Amino acid sequence: PGALMPKLGLLADGVSAGERRPMLTEPQALDACVWANRQVSDWVVVLHSFEEYLHSPLFPARHSAAAAASTAAAAAGGGPSLQPSPLAGLLEEWLGALPVEARGKVAVMELVQEPMGGPRVRSARTVLSTWTRKREDPLRGLSGKKLKEAMERHSRPFAWILDPMNVVHTAVHLAQPRADGQVVMQMPAEVLRVNHYIDLGSNASRCLKELGGCEVVDEGILWAEPEVLRLRRRAAPESRRPAPRAS
Repeated sequence: PGALMPKLGLLADGVSAGERRPMLTEPQALDACVWANRQVSDWVVVLHSFEEYLHSPLFPARHSAAAAASTAAAAAGGGPSLQPSPLAGLLEEWLGALPVEARGKVAVMELVQEPMGGPRVRSARTVLSTWTRKREDPLRGLSGKKLKEAMERHSRPFAWILDPMNVVHTAVHLAQPRADGQVVMQMPAEVLRVNHYIDLGSNASRCLKELGGCEVVDEGILWAEPEVLRLRRRAAPESRRPAPRAS
């Protein structure tokens, strides 16, 4: 709390550890992050916790192309080049596809979630391959009022990408544009979404209890697992390195 506001830190110091509720300051923490990125970043992406991963079916091809370019540069003697984020290039394309009058007015891109859970793969190496099942289509077989209500729930924003210069404030799952006439884009789940691994850290399956189960296999994000494992690799601390053997 003190990182957000010194006074808030002083107030929190008087609360016993068992009574503290860090999540109460989540909205303020997100706002602080957004404002800290003004004049620094073109876009800010929110992922609320370690159980959420940004996913697009378009990422694998972009990543492969960037990796191939980096390998070619290294083979030519130029050294490996820094691979650009697949998201950065896609954002440029999506914005470029908008009508000319709307391109400079986009303030927020709203993202929906795809809950992931169900049977756990015990041999998995990361959360990405531990739960590879999503829920059934929540709109299938519905009509009339029930279909309308289900569509509203299914399309409810879960996360966002925003222009920090053109947002007044955020509210965890929502963001408020700065002025009238600015554009809020609703990204289709089949284009860009948040994979939400809701069974992570739970003793019982939230997917089963809250959604009726996750049975549809979706392994579209597994291309990223080698990258996640690569990022985990770190040089072992000196204290953990094996002592040299006498010759």
